[in-house]
Amino acid sequence: MGKHALLSASSSKRWLSCTPSARLEEQFQEESGGSVYAEEGTAAHALAEHKLKKALKRRSRRPVSDYHCDEMEESMSST
Repeated sequence: MGKHALLSASSSKRWLSCTPSARLEEQFQEESGGSVYAEEGTAAHALAEHKLKKALKRRSRRPVSDYHCDEMEESMSST
């Protein structure tokens, strides 16, 4: 899994309220094996990236994940 962004959207409430907290967090190592929800979100992002590349006629290998399901597919289908 990639490294989190310094000013990630998921922690924006914290760093907007306390600007130095973003740099303070860099001093601590990321925990390996995030929550199930974080893993599912990462799988969803990978699938969305794949579908976008395919829509743009770019080469992409479909990601494989235990989290891919019909609900995830339906949420990313074009309307």
